Amino acid sequence: MAEQVDTEMRVHAILVDTRSIQKFIFGGNRLKTNIGASYLVTEVFNKHLFPVIEKDLKIPIDTETWEDRIPVELLERERQAVVAANAGGNALVLFSKGVGDEERKEVVRLFSQALLTEVPGLHIGAAHGEVRVGDVTMFEDLKNTLFKSLKENQNTIFPQVSLPYTGLTQRCPVNGETANCWYFDREAPHFYSQETVCKLEASGKATKRLKDLLHDKLQAQDPSGAAAKSLEDFEFPTEFAEIGRVKNEKNFFAIVHIDGNNMGVKFQNCESMSERSRLSKAVGEKTWHSFARLMTTIVEEHAAYVEKHGTGRREGEKPYLPIRPIIIGGDDVTFVCSAHRALDYVKRFMGYMMDPAVGDVQEEEAKQIDCCAGIAFLKVTYPFSRGYELAEELCGAAKAEMRAQQAGTGKGSCWLDFALLHGEQAPTLSQIRAQEYTGADSKSGGLHFGPYQLFTENAAENPRDLENLLEAVRSLQGIATSAEGTAEDGEKPAEQTSMGRGKAKELREALRHGKPAVQQFCTQLQHLGKCLPKVPGWEAYEANGLFLDKVTPYIDAIEMMEFLPEEEKEHEA
Repeated sequence: MAEQVDTEMRVHAILVDTRSIQKFIFGGNRLKTNIGASYLVTEVFNKHLFPVIEKDLKIPIDTETWEDRIPVELLERERQAVVAANAGGNALVLFSKGVGDEERKEVVRLFSQALLTEVPGLHIGAAHGEVRVGDVTMFEDLKNTLFKSLKENQNTIFPQVSLPYTGLTQRCPVNGETANCWYFDREAPHFYSQETVCKLEASGKATKRLKDLLHDKLQAQDPSGAAAKSLEDFEFPTEFAEIGRVKNEKNFFAIVHIDGNNMGVKFQNCESMSERSRLSKAVGEKTWHSFARLMTTIVEEHAAYVEKHGTGRREGEKPYLPIRPIIIGGDDVTFVCSAHRALDYVKRFMGYMMDPAVGDVQEEEAKQIDCCAGIAFLKVTYPFSRGYELAEELCGAAKAEMRAQQAGTGKGSCWLDFALLHGEQAPTLSQIRAQEYTGADSKSGGLHFGPYQLFTENAAENPRDLENLLEAVRSLQGIATSAEGTAEDGEKPAEQTSMGRGKAKELREALRHGKPAVQQFCTQLQHLGKCLPKVPGWEAYEANGLFLDKVTPYIDAIEMMEFLPEEEKEHEA
């Protein structure tokens, strides 16, 4: 129940926002800097804003109780500050009447000054205003005053937060800024920009924080401590080349971006800032517990794999895990992982987010969270920022399909989409699909079948069910058995075998050239005693020359042949 407060009580507030977070985190081409940047953004208010208020300006500040309620009564004191929100890249701080306008401006000035040396490269925005404390009215004041002012400042103020490049100094190999700091890195000692060095130095703190948080969640899920202890036998990778160091990886890895569906609506339905804060905390807990559950399964599988195949590392060194989270914030998750395991990891994580038993959260809106995901498969040498942008676009495409299916039903659902990057390609997802996934008999992008839905009740009735795609991939690689031949005159059915990799590549080219080429290919395939995958829900496509409404699902299955989980590939015929 929302607490009763004086709705006429007015307080002054500062809303601080971090701008262009994705550019700051993913602008470099080294995993270690991405990790460090994510940590710096997560801790920027706790490490730099709140200490400015309390230590530099001597204003007592409450930073804890906002998660349960806004302690408005504290503002009755002569000089006091209260954190009303600290999530999603912004912080709202309320001040009592004893804190004057100049002091509030000094907070922003000192905070900005601290970031120039402690977190160079990070852009912030700030807005001052007066809000009326209450339930709904406070939201209206925030929306109409502070956020409007913040947006105006963002469009008119463009601060310089890094040293300009003069043309006479060396460029940083990570972000192209002035290389003015020496950093001794075991992998690549070099001159880097100050921004890059700060991120590199923060990467170790980020890893420690990740391990501590996972340890706490795993301990809560398994009080015996076995799950938390097993994680200590592995190391999180800090470079892209370290991800999934197993045979057959072929230098590919995956960038995964996952986002909760309709979360804005859930937060808009909150009737007070305190209720909003409780929901935000519950969503964060649900996400962390879901990721911790995923890590438990990954460690169990990887321990068996390492025992069988070895680590590829020096004796005594801990083996690398095939996954590294970069962002886990609220319902927003970004991680990089082994290309062979990406689909499986995404499916598991989204399943845990949908499971009300995972996390034991109390807020009803956070018990089951349906999500969408984008997966970009790319080589370790490909520019990471471009891969992340593509993963975001893919997640957006999955969300668009989710909204189209949800229209009029009100039912949530989980979707994912994926793409492979092989080299120089068009800059946007729509351009990639139009240029590379359009054939003679397909509409623009028709050679790509996704997005795909997860956790449907009947895969046979939904051609875009992810299980149908996985079944097709296994069949193409000879893992699953295909349909039997037709018996005649009481004879034993002639066994038909799966196509194999070579024929699958020929099918891809036939699909690009259109139905006549496909028909010729199928005739040759039948002559060889082989068959196409028999996939539930795809019968209509097979009956219509593999195309229906100028779209085909078979290219996706052929592309995913290289990215099956390793344990399944070992059983290939």
